[in-house]
Parts: sequence; C-alpha cells; structure tokens
Amino acid sequence: MKTHCYLISFLFLFLLHGCSNGKKDYPTSSEEFLSFDVNTMDDKVHELKLTDLMESVEIIPMDSDTLEAFIKKYKIAVSKNFFAIHHVHYPVKLYSRKSGKFLGNIGKVGEGPGEYFLIWNVEIDEKHNRIYLVNSFRNHIYAYDLKGNFHEDETIRLPEGELLERAKVYFDKDKNQVVIFQTPYGVYQRGKTYIPDIKYLCRVQDFSGKLSQSISSSGFLVPRNDSEVWVLRMEEESPIYSLSINPYYDCRKDTIYHYNIETNQIYPVYTSNMHAEKLVTVCSKETPLHFYTCQQTYREGTNINPENIIGYKLFQVDKKTGKGRYIQVVNDYLGGIKFDVDYWFWFIRDDYVAYYWEPLALREELEEALSANREMSAEVRERILKLKDLLHENSNDILMICKFKKQ
Repeated sequence: MKTHCYLISFLFLFLLHGCSNGKKDYPTSSEEFLSFDVNTMDDKVHELKLTDLMESVEIIPMDSDTLEAFIKKYKIAVSKNFFAIHHVHYPVKLYSRKSGKFLGNIGKVGEGPGEYFLIWNVEIDEKHNRIYLVNSFRNHIYAYDLKGNFHEDETIRLPEGELLERAKVYFDKDKNQVVIFQTPYGVYQRGKTYIPDIKYLCRVQDFSGKLSQSISSSGFLVPRNDSEVWVLRMEEESPIYSLSINPYYDCRKDTIYHYNIETNQIYPVYTSNMHAEKLVTVCSKETPLHFYTCQQTYREGTNINPENIIGYKLFQVDKKTGKGRYIQVVNDYLGGIKFDVDYWFWFIRDDYVAYYWEPLALREELEEALSANREMSAEVRERILKLKDLLHENSNDILMICKFKKQ
C-alpha cells in the first residue's frame, strides 16, 4: 500500500511539472485524476439493462460440427469478421464472427518451428491477412495468415534477454509499429537461478524489433507470481491505452493509468477507496463511459486463491458526473437473465465484452426467464425460443459479443 501511494504521488508531481499531451480525451493534470469515494454510494444494488450499456449485442452459436471446434476455459480475441479463442493446452482456433463456423487451427502446440505453448495474447489483423500470437515467457511473436500458415520471416522479436512476460501487444502494420505492455515483474532468484527485472512497462518498436520509445518499469515492479498487466484500447484511430497493474497477492490494485503514445507519458486517471484487506482484493477496468471496480472477498482463514472466493461486489462510476453505484448487469436482450458479476467484469476487453456460456447452463437460464418474465416482448421471446432450440448436450458454447456505447 505504501508503494502504491508513493507511485501515485510521484506521478502527480511529474504531471504538475507541465506534462501536456494535446488530447482532450486524456487528463492533462493531477486535478483530473478521479479518486472515487465509495462512501458516496448507498448499499443498494442497481440492476442495469445490458442494452442501455451497449451499442450492439451479438449472440453467436459456435460451430458444433467437428470436435476440433470445441475448447474450454479460453480467452477470446475479436476482429470485424472473425474471433479467435486460445488456451495454453490447445492450438489457437479461428471462427467466423458472422456464423460461428470453425475455420481452422492457427499453428499448433509444440516446441518445433512455428509451434508454441502458453499463448497469452492474440491479435487479428484482417486488413493484412495476419494473426499474431504472443508467447508468454518468450522473446518472440509469431505471425500467421488467416489460413493458419506460419510466416517465419515475419517473426517479431525483443532483444536477447528480454521476455514477453504476460504481455499485451497491439500491432499497426501500416505504421510499422508494435506497442508492447509488459507485466513489470521484479527480480527473481531461487537458488542459483537469477531472473532480472522486466526492463520496460511499455515499449514501442517496429516490426523488425527496433525500439522507438519506452516507459521504464522502475516504480511499477510487482512480485513474480500470478500478477498481470491489464490493457484496454478504447480507440483504434487515436488510441487511448488504459492499463492497470494487478499484483495478485496485493489487496490494492485498482489504479487505472493512461498511456499517451504521442507524448510517451503515463499517468493515473482513477482509483477508489473501496475497503481492501488481507482477504479482500479490489480490481478496476475502464470502458468508454465508465470505470468499473470489482471487490472479491475470500473465506476467513484461507488465502487469496480462486477456490476460496465467497463473494463479489461491483460498482460503476460515471466519468462525466463522477457518481457511482453498485450494479448487477441484466441481460434484457435474452429475457432478463443475470450475468455472473465476476465473469462479466473479467471479460471486458478493449471496448467490448466477450462472454460465453456452456449450452445446457444457458438453456436452463433461458427456460427460467421464459417462465418468470411474462411481460417480455414478442421479439425477445422469439429470440430466446430460437436460441434454446440450438442448445443440447452436444452443442458448442454460445458466444456473446457486446460493444460499449461511446456517448
């Protein structure tokens, strides 16, 4: 906690010495930093309709025609016409966003040329027919085309000795620019094994590996455990990079920073005073119109591990008004079923939420909605009935992609 406060103070002093970025979307002084007081909220949990938050909602039944199309416990990357899913034990899988059809594997798991293990970040570049796979704890990023062919000559590398440790990477081939956010791990030594600090929190380089600018990890370092840097890009043309550094075993991890690539500056924009202690953790993410903070409480006498979680609280803070409220997001698009608070929060990525259900679990929820919500519109009822007919024990998961409103 002392380190957290010191870091914010340091950045405030930096800002007060005249940093300016020329973009109205970015705070330009410490006065625009929002430290939200949770005592201004009452304890009531407000139900928010999904369609009030989103400008679009898509429901995509994933392909069930082949066993290769199935995967569990995955991350999701989305582009205009495709989405990809990936998990450490499986090859990256590409699907049509329009139909959910499985289009094929991108490479395969292994140790040979073009093979990989522990893919942490996937980005799809439709314009240039490329998909980039970021290997965690390696110094290279593999390039494939959308047919799954490996392009070894396009491998993107970091300098020798630098690793992509739980990195989030964005690519702009037209600008010959790769933006890499690293989890800023501190030095690690066990016996004779010595691993130095991660050098950069953020580095901007070209596709050949030449560094153009960077932000040092000094002052941001976290222990080498399950910590992770979360990054969301809320605009593509004029990107706003929103990041938070989440030391897993630290109760305070809800400060959000902006990285201004034009001026190569980073500064805090949001935090809260939500109560946190040994068995309560606090995390935050940003969307175009709101900040979201999730509190996790763990079973007394245990430790901070997922199996010990006993409850969640989620609140939303409006950027324009600075007002907050505890919330429960309700999926009115599918008859009023409620999202799991934690899943909805964790699946926020860039300016959208990508959320998935197992088919039989969703079928049960839809049947309950049909029974309980007698006043749902004919349009919603028809949508539910059509979807329910697709759900059976041999179905693949159902993916929902929702894009946040920006005004």
